[in-house]
Amino acid sequence: MVTINYESYLAKKQYKVVGKNGNIVTDWTDYNDSIKITENNTTVYAKGQDDAEVWSPEAIKKIINIDE
Repeated sequence: MVTINYESYLAKKQYKVVGKNGNIVTDWTDYNDSIKITENNTTVYAKGQDDAEVWSPEAIKKIINIDE
């Protein structure tokens, strides 16, 4: 499970999951809870939007430590 920690002031929190071959597993969707990742070399993107509708830069994390 992957948990994303967002700044508390963000009004909207979203994430996207991309598989190891570059295929989009989950396109941008609202973040509500931890994300289940089942494959190594999966990349998780996260971004947030404030009350002024300004998006944060994307945070990117490649998941490489899943025991298979």
